[in-house]
Amino acid sequence: MAKILIIEDEDKIAEVVSDYLKNNGHEPFVESNGIRGQNTFLENKFDLIILDLMLPDISGECLCRFIRRRSRVPVMMLTAKADEASLLYGFRIGADDYLTKPFSPRELMVRIDALLRRSRAEPAMQLIDFDMGDLKLDSGKRKLIKRGVELHLTPIEFDILEKLISSPGRIFTREDIIQSVMGYDFKGIDRTVDSHIRNLRSKIEDCPKAPSYVLTQRGKGFYFNG
Repeated sequence: MAKILIIEDEDKIAEVVSDYLKNNGHEPFVESNGIRGQNTFLENKFDLIILDLMLPDISGECLCRFIRRRSRVPVMMLTAKADEASLLYGFRIGADDYLTKPFSPRELMVRIDALLRRSRAEPAMQLIDFDMGDLKLDSGKRKLIKRGVELHLTPIEFDILEKLISSPGRIFTREDIIQSVMGYDFKGIDRTVDSHIRNLRSKIEDCPKAPSYVLTQRGKGFYFNG
């Protein structure tokens, strides 16, 4: 069972999502505006947050940035903003997944299950203990340390980095990353991977625009320089 916060101002949508969550054994909490959602987030510990972007008081984007500064809890954006720019911006500010309205409740549950699996971090059968001096990754504890300081990655960012580190020098295409990391039939555009890579570089690289660890092979994909 997961404790899930729904921040959604459309009552019918909130009710449908809440009912599906209950029927799948989860505990939903519903708030209809951003301020109450923000306060409820601060007062409780949630396993996942479902966030509408067009709220009546503060924008979902502002709320997402607020949440991400304080927590690594998975955030799924559920919104009518279906254009590519909004989707890419959502990932850039810290969303873990993005589903547009109208949506299939069944697909929503599949995506929620995938996010929960990653965030609960069940160790893989073959754990990675990577130590490059400045950069250390412990996949069992799901920790990344750089020069003695723990870097706080979202679940997807950690999984992407772990995938790249598992085979240094090997080029992974966007499709490889989607299939391996997303863990389901991802219907988004492959440029969402670029957004996650950009966020990852901003956290682990000394100079994100001239990265040393996560590199791009133009026209092919990404690889870890280890």
